[in-house]
Amino acid sequence: MSVLLVTIIAMAVPFYYISESFYKNHVIQEVENRLSAHSNVFLDHPSETTVYHIVEMENQEKVNFILYDEQLEPVAQTDNITPQLREEYSRWVTEHVLEMEAGTFEGRTGLVEMEGQAHIAHIWSMYPVTDDEGVLGYMFIDQDTGEFNEPRVNLLIILLVMCFFVFILGFLAFLFLSKRLTQPLVEMGEMTHQIASGKYNVILDTKGEGEVKDLENDIQSMADQLQRYSKSRREFLSHISHDLRTPITYIKAYSSIMKDETGISEEWREYLEVISQQSNRLEGLVQDLFQLSRLEEGKVEIEKEMTEIKPWLSELLIQYKRTFSEKDITCSLKADHQNIKVSLDPKKFHQIVVNLLENSLRYTEAGGKISFLLYEKDKEVSLVISDTGKGIPEEDLPYVWDRFYRVDKSRSSENGGSGLGLAIVKKLVDLHGGEILLSSTKGKGTTFTITLPKKG
Repeated sequence: MSVLLVTIIAMAVPFYYISESFYKNHVIQEVENRLSAHSNVFLDHPSETTVYHIVEMENQEKVNFILYDEQLEPVAQTDNITPQLREEYSRWVTEHVLEMEAGTFEGRTGLVEMEGQAHIAHIWSMYPVTDDEGVLGYMFIDQDTGEFNEPRVNLLIILLVMCFFVFILGFLAFLFLSKRLTQPLVEMGEMTHQIASGKYNVILDTKGEGEVKDLENDIQSMADQLQRYSKSRREFLSHISHDLRTPITYIKAYSSIMKDETGISEEWREYLEVISQQSNRLEGLVQDLFQLSRLEEGKVEIEKEMTEIKPWLSELLIQYKRTFSEKDITCSLKADHQNIKVSLDPKKFHQIVVNLLENSLRYTEAGGKISFLLYEKDKEVSLVISDTGKGIPEEDLPYVWDRFYRVDKSRSSENGGSGLGLAIVKKLVDLHGGEILLSSTKGKGTTFTITLPKKG
């Protein structure tokens, strides 16, 4: 818009000065032509009657006119010329006559600023009246340019009005074109945010043209490829987790049977115990993979029921009483009031809380604290789970929901979890129509905030 405004001003200002110059030159030319015509009439009819008519004509034009003889003495003049003005006129005419070159008889015209006048300068012009014998006298006119200046002012007003309307039309055109050009980019920006959040089933139709259309096609192609990749990855994890369950079951069963045999040595019994433990861990990993795959495919359904959340949590935490004691960790549960109810799937929400609780237990040292806080606001219920554990570095926070992501890269799945727990938690909370937020400070602890609608 600033470019448009500058363009309009750059066009208007020169036009104004050109029009001013045009009117000024037009008035000067008109005055000089009038003096020339008076001189010719006087030479054709040199009489007092002719002078009288010339003076009356200029009286009607409301200009100051003086006829001088060859000695620069006033012979005739229009009305309303004061002695002071006549003296100024005579001095001006005398100066120009003296400046005239010998044998050169030309008129002289100039612009003179008049004190107390609001419009542009007066035009003073003198013209020699000559015949074959020489100069007979001089004609002088003082032309007030006020009435000639009025059309110029009107033109300026018209020009300003035109500039205003051009600016308005340009502004509207700018809004229309900018919206038409940027709207496809805005829509593509929204779609790329969806793609970045894992929603690949987007369809772009921005009505863009040229390079914008090419960009749209590239984004659509990228989304389609990511969707196919995501689908193939889910299918792979689903198949591999399904296919591994049977062999793991056999390994567990036979290792357990062999371990209970009486005819084996203690060394072999220890080997079989290791096999059994690792089989259990592998079975848990496969189970998590299978569940996450089903969640991503949308094959998991929840059965919600209205639940008094505080008694439900109290019963769950009792199961971990011994664990808290063994690890020397204090656990607390607080709520706004006893009768906070929320719609949830008890089994699925149990898994959410257990995963978060075990995550806190895993990273909280002896003497630490884990706290549960319940509160309701408007039509939502929030559960805040906080610990005083090791915390998560700020640079790792955006990735903790990714599968197999570990903050502590040195930990194995044996002592650091499968790396799937938080990914499953996120999917289960989404399935409840809720939201989970994470805040953490390294060395101070971590806080998870789960918010669910009271009525699902």
